[in-house]
Amino acid sequence: MSLSLLIRKVAGAWVALACVAPALTLAQSTAYFTNGSEYAIVGALPGDQTFAQASLAAQGGFLVWEDNGADGKGLGILGVGLDSNLQAVQSPFRVNQVTEGDQEKPRVALLAYGGAAFVWQGGKQGLQHIYARFLTASNTWQGGDVLVSTPTNRFQRQPAITALRDGNAAVVWASYNQAATNSLFDVYGQILSPAGAKVGAQFRVNQAIALNQRNPAIATLQDGGFVVVWVSEGTTNETSILARRYTSYGAAITGEFQINTATNLCAEPAVTALADGGFLVAWSQRSVLDVTNTWDIVARAFDQDGVGGVERTVNTRLRGRQISPQVAAIGSDVLAVWASEWQDGSDYGIYGRYLRSDGLPVGGEFRVNTTTIGTQIQPALAADGVNRFLAVWSSYRPLPFAMDLGAQMYAPADYLPVAAVTNYVGPATGEEPVAPGSGSEIPILAFPESDFTGDPWVNGYDLAQGYYYGLFYETNGVTLGRAGSFAFVVNRRGVFSARITLGAQSYPFSGQFDAAGRFTKVVPGTGGKLMADLRLNLTGGNQVGGVLTHPAWSAQLLANKVVYSVYNPCKLEGTYGMVIPPADPPGAGPAGASIGVVKVSNLGTVLWVANLADGGKVSQSTRLSEDGIWPLHAAPYSGRGLNLGWIEISNDGLSGDMVWMRPARIPSRYYSSGFTNQVEVLGSAYARPAPGQRVLNWPSAMGQLVFKNGGFSAPWSKGLFLDANHRVFGLDGRAVNVTISLLSGFISGTVPHPVTGKPLSFQGMLLQNRGTGAGFFTTGTDVGEVELKPAAQP
Repeated sequence: MSLSLLIRKVAGAWVALACVAPALTLAQSTAYFTNGSEYAIVGALPGDQTFAQASLAAQGGFLVWEDNGADGKGLGILGVGLDSNLQAVQSPFRVNQVTEGDQEKPRVALLAYGGAAFVWQGGKQGLQHIYARFLTASNTWQGGDVLVSTPTNRFQRQPAITALRDGNAAVVWASYNQAATNSLFDVYGQILSPAGAKVGAQFRVNQAIALNQRNPAIATLQDGGFVVVWVSEGTTNETSILARRYTSYGAAITGEFQINTATNLCAEPAVTALADGGFLVAWSQRSVLDVTNTWDIVARAFDQDGVGGVERTVNTRLRGRQISPQVAAIGSDVLAVWASEWQDGSDYGIYGRYLRSDGLPVGGEFRVNTTTIGTQIQPALAADGVNRFLAVWSSYRPLPFAMDLGAQMYAPADYLPVAAVTNYVGPATGEEPVAPGSGSEIPILAFPESDFTGDPWVNGYDLAQGYYYGLFYETNGVTLGRAGSFAFVVNRRGVFSARITLGAQSYPFSGQFDAAGRFTKVVPGTGGKLMADLRLNLTGGNQVGGVLTHPAWSAQLLANKVVYSVYNPCKLEGTYGMVIPPADPPGAGPAGASIGVVKVSNLGTVLWVANLADGGKVSQSTRLSEDGIWPLHAAPYSGRGLNLGWIEISNDGLSGDMVWMRPARIPSRYYSSGFTNQVEVLGSAYARPAPGQRVLNWPSAMGQLVFKNGGFSAPWSKGLFLDANHRVFGLDGRAVNVTISLLSGFISGTVPHPVTGKPLSFQGMLLQNRGTGAGFFTTGTDVGEVELKPAAQP
């Protein structure tokens, strides 16, 4: 129902309602009215409730917020279900499972086919990442916290989420120095399935990466795609609001474009979709020319073709600061709310104003909060899509000196509440917090960044033809039997052959991509249980992605194209020593460092052979990507185990996260109960030394072998001397039983056990660029770690 129709319909009802709440005195030309005074939507809770956000449907929804009493370890995320009358129906439930550090800036979205998705930034301050958790349509958790953002050696913040019409959700955030060294913050996005699995790879939203790109907001549009808006810092002390539109599967359909038209300081963008297919953006803005004015709220509407309308100031009171805008729409009716300084007579208050779909204000601004004592800040706004807006904010209470949540509902004058319906509630039972490193969480691996952008090119198949190698696994936790490798070749007509390797089994299949680069088919040999949904990059990129779907799980797939040939030889050709560090803590798996040799050919072929510290052996032959990414996958223990990770090779060495899984009851002297480890693999380029040059460039010829764990209560070391002919002697001048392979850097030997005197066998790998070596030793019942390193210098 349009604003004009509702205005006529409720004109006669206005007199009777005029005394209900102060908000009505300035909003009498609008079609929505309060249902009385503000109300404490979750009651008076201990501690502070801040940064709330809600998602609604006609029969209720969910409300989430930051809470300093949620998990006992700093800030946590609490939520509550709302019934059809927008009242809380339960005691608050904790959203976050992992409690290490602070969990902040929560967002929630009701999914299209039931259930809800929650996102937030979590972890130690300055080291936070973006997490998500999903509720099913029956209000039970899908699982634990899902790590959404990558990489983990950067920090991320400011998440935003929107529910897509196909049932998935799109999440965006700001990531520090990920696009390039010293690029500062950039905006990244990821599509998630209703089960919490990543759909496609992560994508960068902003195109220009100079200075900070931050504070993203997101909304789903009528065509099923979505729009992202964000703050972009300029080089002349200005900031702008930029935007970019996407399809539902995360492909950009526009480049970035500017929302604001004036040369001003801009901040805090908010966006909402409009019924005509367009969208409206609001933001806070300060003129750099008018020093007498501070911050105001500005809005601008865009139609379905991306054509922008007039930029308009929303607030009429210009004194003080107007900040933190929020917008929501019902059909063509838009409500904007914000925090206004000193306008209600006591620090900040919450104010609002209605807008038409073209951004033109309707009526005057009005006060939302009833309570005016103290601070009213951090407004949130949601619409149920039918006839109600819900505004929520944090309100300072003098006693007991805390922040509680206030709320106000706006509905048409003829809206009559009915018997409450409760469809949205939190999980029925609580759960114990999970601490990182406790061994109870499932390992999570990040995927490399995706290069899928835009519409297919005319010569897309010509550019895409070639060989691809990659991995697949569940993004909300790598598990056995649901992860493996993928090999693929496609010709210039889009005809392809592929092979999926899962454990000890391989499943070949073939097919034809359509004009958009999509293919969906049941994989032969899996009894109809495994469906491959593939997507080939036809925009000049070098990837094939997709999803493998099983009745019990869904895994993301990504493979990179091979670009090396005799005409374009691989510059990373050579030999590399590789070490898989011990488990931490040692009881969670092998206490020694596993070792391997990696050989890269001039065609980019990677050959890996390794001795695992638990007695297992693995090998793999695959191909390297243009960026030096090696898709590591092996299935040790006769196909029953798993080694999986993306390893980056450079001229200096190699590094990357690897998941190592060994199930229980595999016959072995060591670790029969099994283990799951996630470790950071490291390695070094290896070059055979020239005559007269030591294989390790130590400051002197003095070194030591250090033995740890494996039955030793404290580290034990044995001094040694390494001569220019690569012979090893004890400090007494006697030869020591240590052999160094000059072809690969592999070392092995025995030393007398310091207690029993019996031979203690060890093997290791030189890390030549580091001037060290690492490996493992074994006894009758134990495994330990051995290090080769230079002697301490005086």
